[in-house]
Amino acid sequence: MTEQEMRQSADYVRSKVGTADVAVILGSGLGDFVKVLKNCTELSYSEIPHMPKVTVLGHAGKLISGEIKGVKVFCFAGRFHSYEGIGWTDVCFQVRLMANLGCKLYIVTNSAGGVLDGMRAGCLCLMDDHARYMTRVDPLKQFYLSQENLERSRETHEYWNKKMVELTMKISHELKIQLFQGAYLWTSGPSYETPLEVRNAQKFGGATVGMSTVPEVVAAHAYGMAVMGISMVSNLGAGLQTTELTHQEVLESSKLSVPNLMQLLEETIARTPEIFTKVEQEEESKQKHQLDGQEGTQLPVPFHNDTLSLLNDIQTATLFIQSKYETANLQRALFKYHPQTTHLESTHIKLDSLQGYPSGFTSGQSYLTVSDDTTLTIHVSDRDGFSLAQSSYLSLLLYTLKIQTAVVDLHGERLNDTLKSNMIKDVIDFTADTQTLQYLLPIHPHYNTKAFLNQLNIKEGITYMAFEGPSKPSLVEMNFAKHCGADVVGTTSVSLLYTLHHMGLNVYAKLVNDENQQEEELDIDEAHIPIQIEIKDKKLEQPSRVLHLSFDEIDAASRHIQQSITNQGDPPISAVIDFNLNISFESSCELIFSIPSTSIPHFEQFTKLPSFELSCVRISKNNKSTLLYVVSTLGNHSQSHHQINAVPLVRLLQNLNVKNIFMTSSFVCCNDSIPKDAVVVLSDHVNLTGDNSLTGHNEQRWGDRFFDMTKTYDYNKIKLTGGDVHCDQLYPVQCLFLNHARVQQSSTLLKSAFETFGCEVIGDVGCMESIAVKHTVGKLRCAMLGVAFDADKIHEATVSEKQSAFIVELIQDSALLLSQE
Repeated sequence: MTEQEMRQSADYVRSKVGTADVAVILGSGLGDFVKVLKNCTELSYSEIPHMPKVTVLGHAGKLISGEIKGVKVFCFAGRFHSYEGIGWTDVCFQVRLMANLGCKLYIVTNSAGGVLDGMRAGCLCLMDDHARYMTRVDPLKQFYLSQENLERSRETHEYWNKKMVELTMKISHELKIQLFQGAYLWTSGPSYETPLEVRNAQKFGGATVGMSTVPEVVAAHAYGMAVMGISMVSNLGAGLQTTELTHQEVLESSKLSVPNLMQLLEETIARTPEIFTKVEQEEESKQKHQLDGQEGTQLPVPFHNDTLSLLNDIQTATLFIQSKYETANLQRALFKYHPQTTHLESTHIKLDSLQGYPSGFTSGQSYLTVSDDTTLTIHVSDRDGFSLAQSSYLSLLLYTLKIQTAVVDLHGERLNDTLKSNMIKDVIDFTADTQTLQYLLPIHPHYNTKAFLNQLNIKEGITYMAFEGPSKPSLVEMNFAKHCGADVVGTTSVSLLYTLHHMGLNVYAKLVNDENQQEEELDIDEAHIPIQIEIKDKKLEQPSRVLHLSFDEIDAASRHIQQSITNQGDPPISAVIDFNLNISFESSCELIFSIPSTSIPHFEQFTKLPSFELSCVRISKNNKSTLLYVVSTLGNHSQSHHQINAVPLVRLLQNLNVKNIFMTSSFVCCNDSIPKDAVVVLSDHVNLTGDNSLTGHNEQRWGDRFFDMTKTYDYNKIKLTGGDVHCDQLYPVQCLFLNHARVQQSSTLLKSAFETFGCEVIGDVGCMESIAVKHTVGKLRCAMLGVAFDADKIHEATVSEKQSAFIVELIQDSALLLSQE
């Protein structure tokens, strides 16, 4: 949505109901709050030009204008969520609308899970901070912001108005209403949290967990509005209550707290003039200029459609640089953070003037220069660094220029003042770049396994944790970073480090900030390991969040498979999805049929889903027999850092009436108590991928949109304790799921995975599929098995014959037992 369209929306609202200083966003089941308003006028969301549609039960979809004791208030009965599959400018529509109408105070309410001791369903919690806990995004990344709004988003770690927090807490004491206080931790949704995720939320300082609110708060703060909010605790977090959690429970519990919430907000809003009549002139000035900026919603980042056009543009840019500077002997590149706008001279080359350079969000001009005939310096104007597409382009450019070494400035601030070094020895990526090698793998498919950051002679290096910018990390996020072992936090994208490393360059990184950019001596290893890139015409695609097929498409694929299994007795009720272990069932089982994915209707369209085969085998043992589906060749150890999304396969198996799914994968071991190369089975997980396989439209025939995530991996019920195998060889573990555990190995995060998160292994495939299994609400059960390899061996590791035979026998025996139920 463009700013012009947003102004049209604001003009319509203004013409119907005027303006208001206070806006209130009502969460699930809290629509009765509007009963406290006087002189009401209602507008349906469908009346307001360009306003998105509400899709969540319990959200009425109305804007109600009214008064509370003389204070004009706009109430939004219904909000928008990222799990609905919409863009961030739509998620934050109400914020942008209120900014256009000059709103001063933005009040958010929500239904949330409580994790503090003493909480119960129906109590209230005053939010005083937040964290992007299981999400990794900054919604402002998609906004056109004026320079003033951009700087406001970067100026503080505190987003919630302290005066409003103090006033609301004071009023709660006066009214004798119990009001908890604490931080709201934002999860991706629409699935609820696992018990392990809830325990970690407690550890990181959370009071409530939920699926909304934070995008609006971040945006409202950037637009200059004061923010306050109250959570209605609709339930306790997973593992803290004895019953399974449903959305209906959330709606029912909301009714318990509505009277107290109505009374508390009514009195708080009535007394806001005590604060907002004293607003200083400079704050008024900020409001006046808050909407400056270009028109548009999100700036596209165009990139090439195929590898040949990309490499041709890279070659053109290479020749241009070499001819301009008359040098072919470049050896190193320096990426220097340069916040001040510089007058470009004739010797400067703007990056966006290079052939095919991707555009992106920047707050100034970045350019390059050459000095000493050996050093290429890229002057970076934006502290948030480069987009994924830009990082890929620049890495290919430096590779083509035969540059051996790159030194990259990362902007940030220290969490640990005792470490004085500016040199970065490790990074933790908490940004939304979920597939950092998306554009480079089609050109150079082999992962670079040499040491990531070549800080060979740095005695006291620091660990940098990157959050999505431009917004500064909140105070709770800073605390989260400390728990993860970070010494420094910042919003500079680290995708450039990974793309440079993938192309074979020696990569160094160092900390800078606006106040102190002192140089530190570098002992650089100039040794270069040349690589060969693949000059083939391959399609390049933008990373996609989710893969979906419609119910009818899945049904057509199911009928195609069922034709191959007629006259074979009872159909399979168990299936195996082998992500990357390459285990084989055919040597010990009778093959009934095997179908390549390209022959399954509608599955051939998924270019992001690696090719696979769906086989059916017959297990025969001890006078017992059953059929088993086996999905194999999804990947291997050299490919498995791709974020494989096999959710359509889960849907297919569900439609084939499969009841039990075994998933197999390799994991990175991060706990010495687990023997090397042990066979493990998951008991719970923490999803830090920032994604959820249920994002987008919910097909109710698969399951309810909101669902409980307790006992995701119930390996006891799936009979993994029975059969002929010796189960003392099987180690139950908890898994920390990341997007690219093999690509972005952080020694700091490996350590904190167990010490902080309580996870013995790290994985990068299977999480989305596990969520899809739980979405079926009992129709499917799953177990996830694998081998836990050392981090430094994960790329070359292969499953031994003994390990493979053990896993196969385990699944066979379990499938036979399950068939007898």
